[in-house]
Amino acid sequence: MKEKKSDFTDLGKVLPLTPEQKQQLLNQRLAELEKELPPIVFRNWSQWRHVLPIAPRTLANEDSLGTGPQEKIMCGRVCGYPRAALIAWLRRKTKVIL
Repeated sequence: MKEKKSDFTDLGKVLPLTPEQKQQLLNQRLAELEKELPPIVFRNWSQWRHVLPIAPRTLANEDSLGTGPQEKIMCGRVCGYPRAALIAWLRRKTKVIL
C-alpha cells in the first residue's frame, strides 16, 4: 500500500519558494477551503474548528475591533459571514512563511 505524501514531505525540493510561488500556494489552499465552506459561515457552525484555521472567538474579537470581515450577517444572536467576505479576510490575514 502506497502512502499519500503531503505537499511538504520533501522540503528540500520545495524550498526556497519565490514570492510568486508562495502566493500561488496560498491561493490554492484558500480555494480548497472555499469549496468546503457553506454560503454563510456562522460562528456557531459545528464544523468550524475542523475546517477553519482560527477559533470563532478570535474572529469575534477581530470583529469587535473593526478588523474582521467587511460583511457580517446577524440571525438572532448568532453572527455569520458570507463565504466571500470570510475568504477575503483570511487572504489579508494569512501569509506563507516557508
